[in-house]
Amino acid sequence: MLDRLKCLVWYSIDNQQYKNAIFYAERLHAVEDSGESLYLLAYSHLLNLDYNIAFDLLNRNIKHIPCVFVYAKVCLILGRYKQGITSIETCRPQWKSLIPNLNDSNANRGRPDASSMLDVLGLMYKKAGYIKKATECFVESISINPYNFTCFQNLIAIGVPLDVDNIFILPPYLNAPKLPEKFQFNSPLVGSDTYSLKRGKKPFPSLTKQATSEFPVNPSSSSSMSAFTNWFDRVGPNNNDAEDEGLKEETKPNPTFSSYQDTSKPFTSSSSVRKDILSKNEVASAKLSTYKTGARFAAKLREASNKKNEGELPLSYKDEDLNLLELLKIFAKGCYFLACFQLKDALSYFLSLPREHRTTPFVLSKIGVTYFEMVNYEKAEDVFQKLRDLRPSQVTDMEIYSTALWHLQKAVPLSYLAHEMLETNPYSPEAWCILANCFSLQREHSQALKCINRGLQLDPTFEYAYTLQGHEHSANEEYEKSKTSFRKAIRINARHYNAWYGLGMVYLKTGRNDQADFHFQRAAEINPNNSVLISCIGMIFERCKDFEKALEFYCKACELDDKSSLARFKKAKVLILLHNYDRALIELERLKSIAPDEANVHFMLGKIYKQRGQKNMAMRHLTIAWNLDGKANHIIKESIENLDILEENLLTETGEIYKNYDN
Repeated sequence: MLDRLKCLVWYSIDNQQYKNAIFYAERLHAVEDSGESLYLLAYSHLLNLDYNIAFDLLNRNIKHIPCVFVYAKVCLILGRYKQGITSIETCRPQWKSLIPNLNDSNANRGRPDASSMLDVLGLMYKKAGYIKKATECFVESISINPYNFTCFQNLIAIGVPLDVDNIFILPPYLNAPKLPEKFQFNSPLVGSDTYSLKRGKKPFPSLTKQATSEFPVNPSSSSSMSAFTNWFDRVGPNNNDAEDEGLKEETKPNPTFSSYQDTSKPFTSSSSVRKDILSKNEVASAKLSTYKTGARFAAKLREASNKKNEGELPLSYKDEDLNLLELLKIFAKGCYFLACFQLKDALSYFLSLPREHRTTPFVLSKIGVTYFEMVNYEKAEDVFQKLRDLRPSQVTDMEIYSTALWHLQKAVPLSYLAHEMLETNPYSPEAWCILANCFSLQREHSQALKCINRGLQLDPTFEYAYTLQGHEHSANEEYEKSKTSFRKAIRINARHYNAWYGLGMVYLKTGRNDQADFHFQRAAEINPNNSVLISCIGMIFERCKDFEKALEFYCKACELDDKSSLARFKKAKVLILLHNYDRALIELERLKSIAPDEANVHFMLGKIYKQRGQKNMAMRHLTIAWNLDGKANHIIKESIENLDILEENLLTETGEIYKNYDN
């Protein structure tokens, strides 16, 4: 009867009949009180979204590895990070050598491996604010199983510099043609020396300690990774909101690279390890690999499939794995460069994918986000619309799409998007943020804040919502509330550069230039290729009357984005302040082609032509400015009346109009 009950539980799970699975799992647990029966019961409740019931069932001193895995999953969902971390760390000796069975999907039932355990552990460390420990877990997890792509995404979201080519390689355990029976479904969940992870080269040899020393039960006794010391110094201290003293780390000297030496391979030098694992400074600007088109990619796959290794996997397995890993490298490099804001490189990799992959929702979403970060809102809109045509109910990254529509001032498409998202995904925070953008475009900031608050009720960890909330408070001139919202976003994700930018703008508006400069610099460290951030740093120098330095940043911003009207406008203004009217005129003529309906551009052109004695051109542009902006008519009228009088400083009498456009 026991075997029949187990089969019925798994049959119900396979057919998404979770309540039926719970019923038979209860019968099984009543007949046989074992770790396996407890696991099936808790797992069924987890699938049925009964998180608290699953937690109550497993909230004891359990050693059964599948039960520990489910317990950790539940703790992650419920925010009980300390309990989940302690549970997994306590059982580390039992699961640390369990390798994934990637050749038989049925064999993985009820058998979490080391990679899966480390992935969950890393997520809990990340949520608890322990970024170093989270990084260690993600690195070790993906070194065990390079097919865990979500783990790779979690790793790059932290901002760790990586060499992608050293990650997506064939794992050594896949060279065995068949796994021993002890790794099948009903076998004990303990690995053997034959298939232990200690054998073979790991993709991250310098980041993986020996089994006896890695991740002790007490997290405070864990050392930090020296390979990431410099990177973590740049990122700064962890954002840790956990109140539990048991999860607080002690400050210890960083160990040498030799303490992370792989026991299966002679250690050469720390410099060679860094070279293998971490990206060099010039990697971001290096030439892309040969995967420029789908045809070249296919040729690369054919070349890889022709390689035969005696005594390893059967050729069909080998071909499939090599082909898949080559494909994953392109996906990974695109995602990695996007996370590093090397946007042109990211776009090149995404567009080099074969057409059948390039037109999938995942890739279209990434391409849309890439165009958005490039401040190319028109192309971002086109790509997101293709994504909507392909998958109308998708909500992921739709808040980015709505922000692109907000920047383009397209009220009707934004309203339609908000309506559809709320109709199909009323319990998603993204849908409420989209509606908030819709109200924000109509300058109904109070209504926008109500929508954002509703979204945060649904997901209190959605940093994008806090950032939108900060901007809406700032629009209402509620600067203290605005700063609080931006800080909450940063506390959730320290690499959310939009929140750093938002804080900088608040400090800029309140006249605290030193604080504004600090926050703009932090945002630019995360995203060094954003012309708006570089322009904001230039604005600080301009306010401090350091016009030469301001001009340097405005020139850099124009190089990053030749079509940036903000950067070019600021550059022209500083050139006027430096009495370099000829260069300023060139910049303004370029700006006129980019923003022909910008009143301030024509006003500045009129002032320069007046200074050069070209009265007809001056009158023409001042008249255009008069027609475009009625609010500044008194300033423009004064300039027209004094057309024959040369001015020593073109900007002294126009403070009001420039104040309007500086923001």
